[in-house]
Amino acid sequence: MIKSMVTKIDKMEEGAITLLDILGWKGIWQREENPLEKLTRIINVSQHSLNIFKEKDEIGIFQKEKNIFKNLKTEILSISDTIALITYGDCNLSLEFHSGLSIQIIVQSLHENLGIRGATCYGKISKKNNIIVGPAVDEVASWYESANWIGVFHTPSALYRFKPELMKYKLNLKKYSVSTKNIGKFSTNCVNWVHAFRNRNSIQESFLKMGPITPEIEPKLSNTLDFFDEMDKQLDALIEIK
Repeated sequence: MIKSMVTKIDKMEEGAITLLDILGWKGIWQREENPLEKLTRIINVSQHSLNIFKEKDEIGIFQKEKNIFKNLKTEILSISDTIALITYGDCNLSLEFHSGLSIQIIVQSLHENLGIRGATCYGKISKKNNIIVGPAVDEVASWYESANWIGVFHTPSALYRFKPELMKYKLNLKKYSVSTKNIGKFSTNCVNWVHAFRNRNSIQESFLKMGPITPEIEPKLSNTLDFFDEMDKQLDALIEIK
């Protein structure tokens, strides 16, 4: 039995997996006329971003940077209110690629007045059709619903493997202490979507359209705004230096 288990694990591929959960999906049909259309648009943005990041840039802008992702094998799955991104390949490239995809998804979700939270892990994965298993899947599944905010962060296995000094797009991931349900503050790499959506008023307006802001929901929104303010402040400081 032990030999069989080892053989199965050996056949698994190493890759990054991101699980994204849409906040407030339960009962969304009561406040949204076409929730499935909104989810479809978010998934379409994911697929479009996947194509853009891997295509050759015809006018030469960022061509070198875009081509660094061209050999990565990526799949996007959607099961009810959960979106799964799976990429096989180099650890740093795969994790950085997922940060870029996650930024596009978070920004689109805010435009749709929906909140997205999730986590990214790197490790062994096995997939058949829409079934995914493996140590990385188990880890990310235990983390992706734990954060009290709108955003995406690295689980420990991604955090400990990732080398920030090798990043090509240094704005896309930033160290930050995320508020979680089980362990309180967790200092890890977080997807920095703020540089793609620098409009605090629009974010607050989006929050107001998400439904009743109950005592359970409010901390998630205020934690998101705290993250926005910190990343926005860092961007302002960077611009001043330049």
